[in-house]
Amino acid sequence: MAFHGRRPDDPLPRLEGKMAGSLTRTKTVPVPPETHYAESGDVSIAYQVVGDGPFDIVVVPGFVSHVELGWGVPFHGEFRRRLASFARLIVFDKRGTGLSDPVAGAPSLETRMDDLRVVLDAAASPRAAVIGISEGAPMSILFAATYPERVGALVLHGSLRE
Repeated sequence: MAFHGRRPDDPLPRLEGKMAGSLTRTKTVPVPPETHYAESGDVSIAYQVVGDGPFDIVVVPGFVSHVELGWGVPFHGEFRRRLASFARLIVFDKRGTGLSDPVAGAPSLETRMDDLRVVLDAAASPRAAVIGISEGAPMSILFAATYPERVGALVLHGSLRE
């Protein structure tokens, strides 16, 4: 069987040039961190928790994600390492993407939002800063409106209307 991509024991690429200065001085993060699975109905949602900072941050990904391979993508890996250097970081693959179970059809926004709640419960996170990226932003907004007590901050990047 041929293996395509980065093997788990390969070194990660690092940013170079002007942006590398501050981003490369982060704590060491085991790559890839251990992947766990939270059960949301009959679907398993892949997630990882890394870092031990004083508060939690959860990153709600866009259309495409992979909790393990994302650490090897230069910008995404550095972004995750940077967040984990000062907080407890939770990353997950939405249903139908990455290591989470495949699904037939497009799940509703409410179903995907509930997956976020299930992941936070499984990670024992009562409250987190939520970072919604691209297609993950509407889900983050709905989660914040539905569970305001569980959201310490809401950050939206490249948000799309849904």
